[in-house]
Amino acid sequence: MRIARTFFEQLAVSLDRYVRYLVRYNTPDKKGSSKKDHLLKFRQQLEKTGASEEVLDKQFAELIEPEVPIAGRNVLTMFMELSSARQSGFNGLMPISYLELKAYADVTDTQFEPWEVDLIKVMDRALLEAVAEIADKEKS
Repeated sequence: MRIARTFFEQLAVSLDRYVRYLVRYNTPDKKGSSKKDHLLKFRQQLEKTGASEEVLDKQFAELIEPEVPIAGRNVLTMFMELSSARQSGFNGLMPISYLELKAYADVTDTQFEPWEVDLIKVMDRALLEAVAEIADKEKS
């Protein structure tokens, strides 16, 4: 039983990391460019100065997208579909509710496993926290 718990804990950490990466590096700023866009443009400028690939790879290691384990790809897809239809309120994005999970399951004829719901909730929390961090930075 411990092996299964460790596996799902590691999967949750991987998916959490991936969602946070997507939000941090792909969310556009007020001018429509993401952090990833800015970093890639800066990297291109450095390449023109003759900086070596090795140096550039070390400097821009943060641009490497975290890997999603095969076991998490299907649940990540479900999360992305759910997230694309999420509600927002006066304070921004709303968490994905169990009612929305049920509606998704009904519409797509999906039978969620309990661990899939847990992982969707982990990713949802990661997304909301990452979005809130960006909003806080923009305020200051």
